[in-house]
Amino acid sequence: MNLWNRLHNLRAALPPWPTLLVLVLAMAGSVVHQLGPIFKWQDGLPQFHKLNLWDWYIEDAAITFSYSRNWFNGDGLAAFPGGERIEGYSNPLWMALMALWMFLGVDPWLSSKLMGLGFGAAAVVLSWLITRELLEDRDSPAALIAPVFLAAYPQFAFWNASGLENSLFNLCLALGVWFTLLEARLGGFPWSSVAFLGLAVTRPEGIMYAAWGGFMYLAVQTTRGRGLRSTAVWLAAFFIPFTAYHLVRYNYFAWAFPNTYYAKLGDKEFRPFLWTSRGWKYIRNWASGTFDESGKDGTGLGWFLPVFLAGLLGLRGARAWLVPLLAVLTGGLFLYPSSDLTNTWDFWPQGLPEPEWWKELRVWAIFGVALALPISRIGEPRAAGRVLVWGMAFLTFFFCIASGGDWMRGFRWMSFLSVPAATLFAVGVDEIAALAQRLFDPAAVRRWTTPAWSVAPLLTLAVLPCFYFHSEMFFAKRETGPYSVQHRVNYSASIQRKLFGEDVQWKNLDVDMGAHTWWSQHLQVDMAGLVDVTVAHHTFTQRAVTKEYVFEEQRPEFAHVHGGWANSSRIPTFPEWKQNYVSIPGFPTSHGSKTYHMGNHVRRDLLMDAQWKGPPARRVQLQGDAMLAGFKVPSPEVSRGKAFYLEVGLQYVPTGDPQELRLLGFLSDDAGHLQVFDLPLGYDWLPTTEWRSDEVFHGRFAVSLRADLEPGTYDLGFVLLDGEGRILPPLDPAATADGARIFG
Repeated sequence: MNLWNRLHNLRAALPPWPTLLVLVLAMAGSVVHQLGPIFKWQDGLPQFHKLNLWDWYIEDAAITFSYSRNWFNGDGLAAFPGGERIEGYSNPLWMALMALWMFLGVDPWLSSKLMGLGFGAAAVVLSWLITRELLEDRDSPAALIAPVFLAAYPQFAFWNASGLENSLFNLCLALGVWFTLLEARLGGFPWSSVAFLGLAVTRPEGIMYAAWGGFMYLAVQTTRGRGLRSTAVWLAAFFIPFTAYHLVRYNYFAWAFPNTYYAKLGDKEFRPFLWTSRGWKYIRNWASGTFDESGKDGTGLGWFLPVFLAGLLGLRGARAWLVPLLAVLTGGLFLYPSSDLTNTWDFWPQGLPEPEWWKELRVWAIFGVALALPISRIGEPRAAGRVLVWGMAFLTFFFCIASGGDWMRGFRWMSFLSVPAATLFAVGVDEIAALAQRLFDPAAVRRWTTPAWSVAPLLTLAVLPCFYFHSEMFFAKRETGPYSVQHRVNYSASIQRKLFGEDVQWKNLDVDMGAHTWWSQHLQVDMAGLVDVTVAHHTFTQRAVTKEYVFEEQRPEFAHVHGGWANSSRIPTFPEWKQNYVSIPGFPTSHGSKTYHMGNHVRRDLLMDAQWKGPPARRVQLQGDAMLAGFKVPSPEVSRGKAFYLEVGLQYVPTGDPQELRLLGFLSDDAGHLQVFDLPLGYDWLPTTEWRSDEVFHGRFAVSLRADLEPGTYDLGFVLLDGEGRILPPLDPAATADGARIFG
């Protein structure tokens, strides 16, 4: 076969050019949306401003990046080189793919973006292929609504761009659904099991989706008369590698679930019927929204429930009335007696009764409707595929309730709904368009005419305003990323350098482990427990455990305990905290910012010793209850313009009211050359008024010499000033420390 014939056959296999054009535009739209475009309106036209998500990653993504790097470098699956084996990630397949990219010299920061864009574009095409399998007419124009919806869906864009595994999850889910539908129609090897295996190894909850996919595969294969052989092959292709993988990971980590599971859920009680729970509130907030900027915090998809119900049930016969009735009843279950949405409506009655039985009955009713509706479609044409997709959507909502939602802005868990929502919406629009055809142009039922072409684009365009405002909200105020936390990493490293503690690997009590595991050289004590087994398997209410682990076993040199984590951990309420840790100044939240991030602490014994450990002959008692305990200059020969290292000790035991003291050092020679320098006591972090009688300040300083200081032999001296700037002389006027002068 010559090249021309090959190209001709390839062209014949492609969809018609209008369809191909829409798919290409949808893929391009998906890529652009994931880049996070910011537009400014000028003269009524959008002016491109910048890509807001290309340089953005969610902070947790850098944890997985660190595991990929460490594994590739031969340090094992640990959060940081030399650390304990801890499964501090929940996306093993994603982590492994990024490690593979590193063989090509591509680090996770870039490979995660490239995979997010590529997998997202592939899922857009798959949504079209899936929708064709769900429609009564596979060539219906409605199939193209799914890729348009998916490209515009905010959660699909945000979380594909985040550096996390969401794009891989959506791709595996789409492949699993499409292969299941294709294998139901054509038979053959169950590649759906391979896709669902990838899904189950991408995230732990992926096994729920895989189980539902496997059940539906069994159901459709049985109804097609293919017996149990195909199902046995499906189960073998899935469970043999899945079981082998978990045996290996259990042998490696020694825990049944990832450490992130114990940190986030652990022993938390599952209360699906608690309407006020975080999970239910998460769903309600996501579903709400208005078609202008005031509703930007939600996607507004709750308003389109009738379309999704039509996609599942169809609109033939009595269902043309049943679907809107069910939508109204379901909406009432969510809105009565009040909600955040109805509270904004002036016409909604206030103070409606809410009996106790209603709170639980409402949830039972919602679950009942969600589970009963697909059962009602058993045995109908195209029902299996729609039930399969509906079940995938139901599992997403169930997971949101079970996990309590997610703390991140942008409804991360709702990204798992991307493909089911897009395909069901497209099928629902097709059903509504077909109903319009039957009502207004029954002679053209098999093809779209004016009624269908009037309804379908309007419904598709109707979802876009909420999507747009929700995306603009996220672009304008992105969730915390690792680069913002890098300021804290750099700050803690600068404190270690300031205290000349680089000969010891510090431990750091903190959260936001992405930036810390990637950039920090410290061992991390993770208050969130993601990369810390002890914290993950206990709660801060177990104060004896916290006391032993934090203050006796780990004893971190640096601690960032601030805001919500200070409140939830209650670490600042421990006596050991107040006794052993010193608050130090904050650092700018970003380059050039005047806002400072507070809550930073260092261990007190890094500043204060029980006794001076330097040369004992250098003690000089000063007036004002202070004593120069000693000093040390290990290398006294210094080049011009360089710095010398100085250690100095001072003890202060006031007999009256304590006062602020100030210590100055100076260099002088016989020719009258002089340089004076400040030696901040307690580094200006711990004022002398808070010193204890049984401790000595042990200061470590790098003293820079002036470039114009004449070479020669200089004496080192000290001057101690009281709170009013008066010099405190030695008690013995003739006293000098060995090698130094004390001026009085």
